[in-house]
Amino acid sequence: MYLKTFSPLTCLFLFLIPALVFGQERPETIIIPVSSLGEVNETRKQILQNTLEEQLKRYFKLVSQERFLKAQESAFEELDYEDCTEEQCIMLIQEMLQVENAFNLQLIVEGQDTQLSLNWRTLDEKRKATDICRGCDTFELNNRIELLVEKIINDSSAYPFVENEKQNELKEVRSKKEIKSAEKIDEDQEKAFKEIYFRKFYDERKHLGLIGFSSGTINFERTGTTDSTHVKSLNYTGFNLGYRFYIRGKISLSFSYDGLSLGSVDYYDEDEANEDDESIQIRTSGSLHKFGLGTEYHWYFTRWDLYAGGGIGSYFASADYQDKDLKEYQFSDNDTKLIFLIGFDYNFMNNMSMNLEYQSLLGSTKSKEITNSEITHQQELPRFVTFRFGYNFD
Repeated sequence: MYLKTFSPLTCLFLFLIPALVFGQERPETIIIPVSSLGEVNETRKQILQNTLEEQLKRYFKLVSQERFLKAQESAFEELDYEDCTEEQCIMLIQEMLQVENAFNLQLIVEGQDTQLSLNWRTLDEKRKATDICRGCDTFELNNRIELLVEKIINDSSAYPFVENEKQNELKEVRSKKEIKSAEKIDEDQEKAFKEIYFRKFYDERKHLGLIGFSSGTINFERTGTTDSTHVKSLNYTGFNLGYRFYIRGKISLSFSYDGLSLGSVDYYDEDEANEDDESIQIRTSGSLHKFGLGTEYHWYFTRWDLYAGGGIGSYFASADYQDKDLKEYQFSDNDTKLIFLIGFDYNFMNNMSMNLEYQSLLGSTKSKEITNSEITHQQELPRFVTFRFGYNFD
């Protein structure tokens, strides 16, 4: 009889044990809204927040959003907003709600890389677990959150701080990008410095002295003759001296002198009429001197100074040469004409400049005889190309 009575009671007791054990109230926890650094849209943040809450429900009783927001508002009232750092506010909210645990998920996004950092704060300690995901979508990030929750609760390595190899990789990526960003800032600063330097340079300089190489050419038009000694061009090379005075703004006055010697004579050859010229002289001598005075207008582009202008020039040319048959010829000419000129300066940050300039005397061709030549030549006016180095000074 006793066994019959005891048996139902025993069964009832055995049935209630699991309920008593598993029915123990789980500790409460606060889940701070997901925070982020970088470009993360609100939809993704909300999805990840929901996933985090779902995973933590297995271990904790979640504080309602209403209680959390009310405590947060009270914390802001008690502490000045500027003094309410993240850690201070969370601790104050925990004290107000009498909740020992608080979780916060932070996303750090850099390009296609995402670092997930799950923080677990109690009143006495902090734990942190991190993971890196390269090119992950929202669903993959969800899976990573599940692993982080398991890790931070069950893995003792999560206390007090977890820093794995993937995090180091992200640090390395971020470090490289920070270096590139610093280099970009340095480039921008250098560019701004150069602009300021050359703006002041163009405003303050007054004089420019130039010296360098010059070449001059006197061309002759073909008249239709079959004479193989019909001259095509006289080619001179030598030096140039120049000076430029900057009046105001972008206007300048210039003076130049070319002292050149005859280097070669080119002919129209009867066997290659209207084709490339053929040099057939044996001996050459002669000179070309040119004096020029002009004015220019300038366009400034940081280091580059482009200019064009005009003026007046006088030249004195002579030539004494032999052909392949040792026949001697003499040529001379002088004139004063208007000049067209165009060129540029490349300026360095030590007052030095590199210059390239083209000059052409303006006017129509003129008939010119060459001693011992049976034909009259149609001579064009001289053209000059100079390459010079200069120094700027006040």
